Amino acid sequence: MKKKIILFGSSGLIGSSLKKHLQTHSDIIGVDKVSSKNSDLIFDTSNFNLTKKRVNQIIKSNKKIDGIIICLYPKTNRKKHPKSLNLNFKDFSKEINTHLEPYYNLNKIFIEYFKRNGGGSIINFASIYGSFLPRFEIYKDTNMDMPLYYAMSKSSLIIMTKYLAKLNLKYKIRVNSVSPGGIFDNQNKKFLNKYSKFCSNKNLLKSSDLNGIIEFLISDYSKKITGQDFVIDDGFTL
Repeated sequence: MKKKIILFGSSGLIGSSLKKHLQTHSDIIGVDKVSSKNSDLIFDTSNFNLTKKRVNQIIKSNKKIDGIIICLYPKTNRKKHPKSLNLNFKDFSKEINTHLEPYYNLNKIFIEYFKRNGGGSIINFASIYGSFLPRFEIYKDTNMDMPLYYAMSKSSLIIMTKYLAKLNLKYKIRVNSVSPGGIFDNQNKKFLNKYSKFCSNKNLLKSSDLNGIIEFLISDYSKKITGQDFVIDDGFTL
């Protein structure tokens, strides 16, 4: 029987690739806050009560959910990343809270659900910058940056993943995270050239490079794996 998986962030660069790949052998429900061919349902997961209501509707119409994948990249309306200490604390906190709130909401809601229903799998998307300091030199002479609040948000996701995995061991709830390196999206050529010098295959990841690890983590082949962060970066952090 096909596993029934909810994919949050199904319209994004990574999510759209995952949806296309995983639906060949799993029953994938794509959720995003924007309409696209990859979003079966549209709602904003930053609101806890609305999210819980919509999730309950999904569960009711599908009888059972086996797992969820959260590859959201929530952002504020800020058009540019300011330098690390150029934000006041209120705006700095807003950036972190905007990123973490949907992940916290979804983990909380589904852990409650999986406790009542014999277990399940949660996969959170973090980043190499949740556990690895940036190579600041690759951003020099570009309009790009790797802001402090992004690193803090991603490191928090990794810690949350491990904490919740340990807290819920006896409920057969598996919680893991995946930390990709840079994903190719037509970035600045200077950046691409500098980044590639640290990689095995001399390039950034394609979205499809993450399909295999996610396919593995939602399958029964990974049923003994929980509380782990999987770094996929073509050797960039070595």
